[in-house]
Amino acid sequence: MQPEQTLEYLQRQVRQLRALAIFNAAAALCAVFAAFLLRGNGGEVRAHKFSLIDRSGRTHLELSEFQKDRYGLTLFDSAGRARMALKIEPDGSPRLSLAAESGQALADLLVFREAPRLTLANAAGVDFFSLSLEMDGSSRLSLVMADRYGRPRAELGVSAESSSLVLEGRNGAVFRAPIE
Repeated sequence: MQPEQTLEYLQRQVRQLRALAIFNAAAALCAVFAAFLLRGNGGEVRAHKFSLIDRSGRTHLELSEFQKDRYGLTLFDSAGRARMALKIEPDGSPRLSLAAESGQALADLLVFREAPRLTLANAAGVDFFSLSLEMDGSSRLSLVMADRYGRPRAELGVSAESSSLVLEGRNGAVFRAPIE
């Protein structure tokens, strides 16, 4: 890796860690706020939406219903763009999404039933990297890397019984191991 690429990578990691720290601080602040409101009266706080705003009125954190039956926490950057979302899908699956300035989710972590999945996408929203565990109980791990159009170019599958590798090169040439 070139020094410029390493520096860019480290800067990106620092930004992501800063966002995570803000998220944790905001969650802790929400807990303190709720504890303050509930102090001494044994009651409960009920609302359709909680927002954390700065002095100028810009929202930086929002706890609300995203869409029908989708609830979660959204963190906004200083320009008011949603950059991080922690939500519960209608089927009960938890999802953590990290977005670019454009609002396009570039990293997604989802747990569907017993199957975790990490997906990375490009700026156009096309998945190019996916790491998942099969939900059929086989504990099969799948790693898929795709080109910019979303076509799988490299696939690795590993389970207790077997493993497989598929690589697609130029002009459709395919390497498979083991050979079918």
